[in-house]
Amino acid sequence: MRHLCGSGGGRIAWLALHVAAALLVPTGALLAQTTETPGDRVPAAASVQALAWLQGCWQAGSTERPVEEVWMAPRGGVMVGMGRSLRADGSAGWEHLLLSVREGRLTYSALPSGQALTHFPATELGPGRVRFENADHDFPQALLYRRVSADAVVASVYGSVADSEPAFRLRYARVACPS
Repeated sequence: MRHLCGSGGGRIAWLALHVAAALLVPTGALLAQTTETPGDRVPAAASVQALAWLQGCWQAGSTERPVEEVWMAPRGGVMVGMGRSLRADGSAGWEHLLLSVREGRLTYSALPSGQALTHFPATELGPGRVRFENADHDFPQALLYRRVSADAVVASVYGSVADSEPAFRLRYARVACPS
């Protein structure tokens, strides 16, 4: 789900990349919000192994303007990923991704299109779902991945951690990984 982090003009470019993909996914709530303290919903011993269901190649959007995400298998305590969004002019936005335990917390780290590295600690973790938050980041402040089936994942992107509805959702389908 990509190119999620940015500031200023980077945020505008990022939003433009995903407007078409956002329109493809219904905006009804996928998950009820809770009032628990964020750290209370993630086991202290959580590891990237809990997110092995993200492993593989995923695509959302259209064939002309795909949003792609690839995750390697969890090994050595990390899952390495990448994201790419193709624009109408043929250029691409990209993002290096990492799932790891950082400062004792399961964390999603993103380095989008050469911008600053941003960390999003997990605030919710359950079977087939994980939410990451960083209230100090400009946009997005929260990301929620939910496994719909073995071949479908929905990524919800929230402008603020307090938002009850995401700014947009990406409905990813599993695709064959490039050889």
